[in-house]
Amino acid sequence: MDANVFLPALTAVLAGIFFIALLDQWRTRRRAYQAIWAAGILFFGVAVACEAIAAAVGWGYRPPRAAVPALVALLVLWLTTGMVASPARQPEVARYIYTGVVLLLLVAGQAIAATPASRRGAVALGCVCAVGLIPNAQAIRDAGIFFREQSDQNRAVLGAADLLSPAASDEAALEVESEQPQGGYADMPYQLGAYRYAREIYGTPAFTLEELRGASPSAREGADRMLARGLPIALAPATAAPRPFPAGTRLAQEGGELRWRGGCAVFEPWASGAQAIVPMDAGGLWIEPDPGPPVVIGMRRFGDAYAIGAQASGGQAAEIPMPPGPASRDWEAQLLPQQPVRVCGLAAGGSGAG
Repeated sequence: MDANVFLPALTAVLAGIFFIALLDQWRTRRRAYQAIWAAGILFFGVAVACEAIAAAVGWGYRPPRAAVPALVALLVLWLTTGMVASPARQPEVARYIYTGVVLLLLVAGQAIAATPASRRGAVALGCVCAVGLIPNAQAIRDAGIFFREQSDQNRAVLGAADLLSPAASDEAALEVESEQPQGGYADMPYQLGAYRYAREIYGTPAFTLEELRGASPSAREGADRMLARGLPIALAPATAAPRPFPAGTRLAQEGGELRWRGGCAVFEPWASGAQAIVPMDAGGLWIEPDPGPPVVIGMRRFGDAYAIGAQASGGQAAEIPMPPGPASRDWEAQLLPQQPVRVCGLAAGGSGAG
């Protein structure tokens, strides 16, 4: 049998087998990507079968010899990706689309080069290709914006890691997927100790403190989350006596009343959504809500949002210790109580400081 008939026919049979296997997977799991892969393999098999039939009845078209390697690679790509279809390997994933389009363009280019074309046809083809480049240019621009933002987020996280003292645990994660700012991606799932080791050998692209303060909102929020994991920042039952705020400490409030009592502040909310903004000085924060619902607490240092959250139980004193060091400076807390709450400083080196 002529190879021009045998090979396409064999490929069509294999495509049919893969189609049946993918269809069986789809019937069992009902995943959309499996149905898409099955349909793609089916159309591919039909196309190859048509090629085999055309060769059998004497239609004499053959692909240019220079296009054969790209054509073989394209067929292998489609078949193998269809065999390993999964949620992480869907047809619209860019790495498969990009590779397939490049190979397809190589095949099409060789086919066009082997076909005589008029000048008018060549101009029309050039216009079509130029128009086709427009969405690609936009995609490249969008990708550049994404990767620049992702780079800023990574450098901000590394800058925050540089603020942590040597006493911070080497096991703290640089990034955690569930805690990423909106639009962020946890592409540095490494521990602090690994970063410190690499920094000693290769240096670091981390933001300086000034660069970190001027970074994008999502980058600054990621830095806050890194500091909260590394310090760490956590609410715990109070085990130490409160300490008066230093002289000159300024608190802000909205929707309530602030009163000073023995160097501590008492905030009484008068309206729904009332809040108090409290600076967290050296040592940390001591909080005692009156009996009632839990008090929502948010904390930030660099970010615009109070992304570090906690809840203080009503009627129970609690504390948020802050270990000494550069990473513990300039934090502030947002309190959203529904009942009066007393807020004080916490002695440096108290419970939880390390």
